Amino acid sequence: MADSLTFDAALEESLLFLSELGMSRQLRHEQKEAISTLVHGSDLLAVLPTGFGKSLIFQLLIRVQEILSSKPACAIVVCPLKSIVQDQLIEASSMGLSATSLASARIGDVENGKYQLMFASAEEILTKPFLSSLKKSSSPLHENLAAIIVDESHTVESWTGQRFVLV
Repeated sequence: MADSLTFDAALEESLLFLSELGMSRQLRHEQKEAISTLVHGSDLLAVLPTGFGKSLIFQLLIRVQEILSSKPACAIVVCPLKSIVQDQLIEASSMGLSATSLASARIGDVENGKYQLMFASAEEILTKPFLSSLKKSSSPLHENLAAIIVDESHTVESWTGQRFVLV
């Protein structure tokens, strides 16, 4: 894995890219720590207040991971509300990230690595076609997966009536 100096340089390059798009961002310590934790392959539970910038964590994760590994990266975001997903799709696009909702994407495009960010409800991520694609070890989706993020995790049990566990 990358050392902290390399991580810092990749993060700085990612922030510079956003600045060139007219999106100057200042990271809080917690955001930087969260991105670093994920880049270094550790699990993360980030309990942060509304409006803190949790989305920026997974958006920058993709950029930093691609810089460090010199290969594509993607993340799956399990999200409860379609309105949040629509906002996230717009924001990702403005940041130069390819993003989709699993509800409207072709599973072949998802499996073949067309998207850097994929948003899905708990029900969508648990469908057999998606799980089969995710488990296919030779697929770009499987090979490039940097993280699975559960946004608004406190609502997951209420969406599905069961606990959400990825194996």
